Amino acid sequence: MDATHRQLLIDRYRQSLDEFDAAVVGLAQDELDRRAAPGEWAVGTIIHHVADTDVIAGGRLRLLLARNGAPIAAYGEEELADVSDAGSRSSESSLALIRSLHGATLELLLGAKVKPLLNTGVHEQIGEYSVALWVERRSQHLQEHSQQIREARAK
Repeated sequence: MDATHRQLLIDRYRQSLDEFDAAVVGLAQDELDRRAAPGEWAVGTIIHHVADTDVIAGGRLRLLLARNGAPIAAYGEEELADVSDAGSRSSESSLALIRSLHGATLELLLGAKVKPLLNTGVHEQIGEYSVALWVERRSQHLQEHSQQIREARAK
């Protein structure tokens, strides 16, 4: 990963959080139950999902950076969503967790030495899993959920 590619990935990761923050700014309590469409997750569920997956993803990245060839476990998003009722959790604490994790991860990516950034692991479903792929997938994940939240709030 050359310096230009690294910077593009980091910029995309930073922008994905900016998009998410824009999607949730001024979020009212009554909007947490809104859905973009029937059968879709409610805004509150999306927020908790992002927080939960960011915890797992952050661990994956740190493992990738620390150990080339690290095994990466898979999980299903529905498995995490079914752990607790969205209403039993504070959306504020999940939003704070998302922002904190993204900030810490951004600092980690900015300060990482070049060699660890080239590491790859082995994801049990995807196969080879690089740091660059991790950044791409996490950025895309947040952008997709930001769009879902914007659509739900527009209803």
